[in-house]
Amino acid sequence: MITKFKKIVLFIGLIPTLLLGQELKSQVAVYPVKQQNATKLNGIFYYLPRNVVKVDVSVAKTVKIKGPYAEFADKFLGIKNIVNENSTTYEISDIKLNSFSEPDPNQIYQIKVYPDKEKSLVLSFNEDGTLLNCNQSLKTKKHQLNQKFESNNAAINLSDDLVSPNEFEKIDTIIRKTNIDTITIEEKFYKRTVSEKPLEIKAKEAADAILKLEESRYNLLNGSNEVNYEKGSIEYMDNQMKKMEDEYLLLFKGTTQYKIMNYSFTFIPEIADEGKNNNLFKFSSRKGITDLNDKEGNFVSIVTESMNVTKDIQSVENKDKKSKTESAYFYYRLPEKVRFDVNYLGKSIASDEFSISQLGEIGRLPADGISSVEFYPQTGVLKRIIFNQQ
Repeated sequence: MITKFKKIVLFIGLIPTLLLGQELKSQVAVYPVKQQNATKLNGIFYYLPRNVVKVDVSVAKTVKIKGPYAEFADKFLGIKNIVNENSTTYEISDIKLNSFSEPDPNQIYQIKVYPDKEKSLVLSFNEDGTLLNCNQSLKTKKHQLNQKFESNNAAINLSDDLVSPNEFEKIDTIIRKTNIDTITIEEKFYKRTVSEKPLEIKAKEAADAILKLEESRYNLLNGSNEVNYEKGSIEYMDNQMKKMEDEYLLLFKGTTQYKIMNYSFTFIPEIADEGKNNNLFKFSSRKGITDLNDKEGNFVSIVTESMNVTKDIQSVENKDKKSKTESAYFYYRLPEKVRFDVNYLGKSIASDEFSISQLGEIGRLPADGISSVEFYPQTGVLKRIIFNQQ
């Protein structure tokens, strides 16, 4: 909508300071603008900020893969703590809440400036077109961040010296006897076939390899070898054999993979939302985070609770919405302190408190007698005022 304005649109920014001069009342007039009428007006406009709550969610994904020799782990190695079946599960590992500001489209104000040759008026604005400093993360409402992957599933590279190939050659001897009258002729020939080893035989060979590696490591560390190796060589050989032993054990114990998945959600608090469960996403241990319309999973919601710190402050918002009279005032925010709870399955799993501009009140600062005023970018609250010296 702003691009359609046939006017200069400037917004107070990173250091939103207004240098107002000695007699500002005769130079500046500010009054609220209804959004539907903004395109019909000319002049300088600015927004008041509103605050957005950002919910960062970390989900731990666990993938368990059963080893091919799992059923023989107890028989050949006496190992009972193994992965018995393939599975994938999800768990919410962490939730963090933050807040940032953005322009409030419902709070637009027009500044009319009346030039004075004897006095100067400087208005400082931000180049991104917002009243106060606006976060760069506003580009995305929900996105998934880079994923970190950790896995103990090492590549299995077995040595041919410890375990024989999966196939073996089988030689059968066939004897053929031929009777001709009273003479018996006996012929021998061999039939060769290749068969795959049964799973149990392959598991037994892998188990024997593990035991052989354990024995070799024991002899190496106890000096039973005839060769007197240096310390560095002994450590290197022991590490290599330990690595091979662990790779063989994965065939029996199975593997577990871990992945951390990061998501971000934004929520714009409104007065009508207080006390309600505002759904962010759905979550299930089988599918992880899903959309709100997914049939599986339970809702994860955010609930707001106002601390009512501004309840006794008289707001000028309703009075000024209907007023069309120009006045030498600048409008600013008086934010409300709000508690946020993220709920899942009826329990709070994360909470925090923030100052929320749009849930508080709007103040009005008389321009007369003020030479400079500065606002906080995040909330629109007054930060510093310099009065004229009489």
